[in-house]
Amino acid sequence: MESEREVLRSILPILGKEFDFNEENIAKKLISYGKQLFEYNKFTQLISRKDEAVFYERHIAECLAVAPIIGENRNSLIVDLGTGAGLPGVPLALLFNRTRFLLVDAKEKRTKFLRNVVDQLRLEKVDVVWDRIENLNYIKKYRKIIVVARAVAPLSKLWGWCTCFDLEKRGVLFAMKGGNLKNEIGDLKNDYPGLQIEILKYDSRLVDEAKERVLVKIYSSARTENE
Repeated sequence: MESEREVLRSILPILGKEFDFNEENIAKKLISYGKQLFEYNKFTQLISRKDEAVFYERHIAECLAVAPIIGENRNSLIVDLGTGAGLPGVPLALLFNRTRFLLVDAKEKRTKFLRNVVDQLRLEKVDVVWDRIENLNYIKKYRKIIVVARAVAPLSKLWGWCTCFDLEKRGVLFAMKGGNLKNEIGDLKNDYPGLQIEILKYDSRLVDEAKERVLVKIYSSARTENE
């Protein structure tokens, strides 16, 4: 296994061409995040223990690969729905340090871990909420809300959960997915007619195309793509 720093040295320069950040500073914080996660993982499983050996290649690279697709939106709120170990919320918050983030999870142990991470990494614009998604009644002051969910639930269920964010009028859902999505997309179209659905591919330098990982972008047809 390559060292964490070597892996990050292959990832961060790719993103550095699009975003202004200090590579060394981000690398240190991502390594600190990984160490905290592995330690907590001994007692409460946040990721598969087998994945610890490839955490940066598999998890961090894919989470950061989302960044060029969604772009930095300083006047928006980015919600990581069912955040789990903080993926993709924490890596994205490190990169977009002037954007407000909300990390949501229904399990208290996960949110306890994430609050420690937020404190340790000094992520001042990141809030952590322990609650079920459908219970949230949130965020009227944000003109635009971007919801990101990584391997959380089928697409139709995800969109339904996002009712509290009023995505039909002012938001977009990005679902990080893999595998055959034909049935999920069919169910989404049947349950919520009028949605726009785009299948977006990651930069192959960050996510191996053979893994068949994609980002599904979902928004209301009443909204334009750039609203």
